[in-house]
Amino acid sequence: MPAMVLNKSTARQLDMAELDTKHGYLFLGPAGLGKTSSAKYFAVKKIGPDVSQGDLARWIMTISPIDDKKISIDQVRPASDFINKSKPEHVNYRVLIIDHAELLSPEAANSLLLLVEEPPAATLIIFVSDSADALPSTILSRLQKISFYPPIAKEIEPLLSSLEVPIWAAEAIGPFPAKLIAASQDGYKSIASISEIADKFISADIVGRLTIAASLEGKADLRSLVSAIALKLYRSSPSPAWLKQSNSLIFAQSHLYNNGNPKFIIESLAMEFE
Repeated sequence: MPAMVLNKSTARQLDMAELDTKHGYLFLGPAGLGKTSSAKYFAVKKIGPDVSQGDLARWIMTISPIDDKKISIDQVRPASDFINKSKPEHVNYRVLIIDHAELLSPEAANSLLLLVEEPPAATLIIFVSDSADALPSTILSRLQKISFYPPIAKEIEPLLSSLEVPIWAAEAIGPFPAKLIAASQDGYKSIASISEIADKFISADIVGRLTIAASLEGKADLRSLVSAIALKLYRSSPSPAWLKQSNSLIFAQSHLYNNGNPKFIIESLAMEFE
């Protein structure tokens, strides 16, 4: 697995956090920048140098959405027992990671607020999110933010070379290391497929677009398609419909980041993309 590439500003923030560690963090930035991998790596470093694989499994707890659905109160209930569990002296921290925290249900978020407000000593809680808009301000105010930015061209060039990323794939994916690594593992087939679907969506009539919309599964596919359409629209010559199409894409992106219903978003885009 290639090493994750981080923007220098992000790397500096993580270095500072390692030297002066707070009890709660928000790893925030667009998808594909390695936020979750960085959270897990940070957790491993903070737990201590003398831990075993068993210790890592026992003292790092990750809560993630299931099938892109909201994180429920039942999923977060075990977190309270976890952070109140007595740990051995050679383990420096208990670490709780909330992945895709923007998908927390209101009940789950309220439950976690109690843990973030008054965590036991030697507890580290990391929220990982693509967007802060869906997180309660009461939680945000208690977290130290680590901002994840896309790496610049010079920073990402070694990764592109090591993965032998085709130029067309690099342009389609953009400076998102995690996405580049994932795409390389399937031979860029998924990126090629999304690019083809985007071309068909742009050229289709409303019936064709609705048919394509019905074929998509999950928010990840929808995000990839919207990004591909936006890239192709940006590179195309402006047409009379260009402004309306751009506004439709902005609407779709906004609702995606605010946890809108994927089926509603893609159907709305299909109908409005004239």
